[in-house]
Amino acid sequence: MHGTCPKQTEQYFMDKLLISFDNIEGAMRAIREAVQQKIDSDKLPLNKRDYLELVEKCMKFGSFTFNNREYHQHEGLPMGSPLSARKLNDNYDKIQLTVEEENNGQLRFLDTVIIRSANSAKFKVYRNQTNKDNYIHIFSAHDDRTKSRVVIGFYIRALHICSEEYLTEELNYITAAFKTLKYPKGMLRSSL
Repeated sequence: MHGTCPKQTEQYFMDKLLISFDNIEGAMRAIREAVQQKIDSDKLPLNKRDYLELVEKCMKFGSFTFNNREYHQHEGLPMGSPLSARKLNDNYDKIQLTVEEENNGQLRFLDTVIIRSANSAKFKVYRNQTNKDNYIHIFSAHDDRTKSRVVIGFYIRALHICSEEYLTEELNYITAAFKTLKYPKGMLRSSL
């Protein structure tokens, strides 16, 4: 099945707000740099090494309360944490983290859109607004094998990401994009 959730996770998505966090490793590198270079030791409640170790533990283990229930977050930071992206962005110029929140039942994450439906999560390919579909032109110096594999790669991505109801739309989009680049119909069909 393409882009579908196992039955046991369907209900999980229905009563949750979908949120995507940046990788905390990059945030920790920036925090270490800021603490080592910009913060005087006498301004911290602990020595710098212990302080950074405590911050890292707080970032890797978090609990939070939502609707009067306590949850343990295994990775990332709970919203409202003093270490969360919004707080870090306010205090450190070099750290620019983002938090993507669900909008109209959809959450963009990397090259995927996660869509909340009536009883499950659905998936489709996400393209940035600046996407130009500027791939390898059929008249480029690349060999036909490379050109074919680029097309195959896009088809495979669609098969892995798209839920069944979005798959035909995505395959048509890919085909149209490569037709614009003068790929012959036979090459596109054989790649599919």
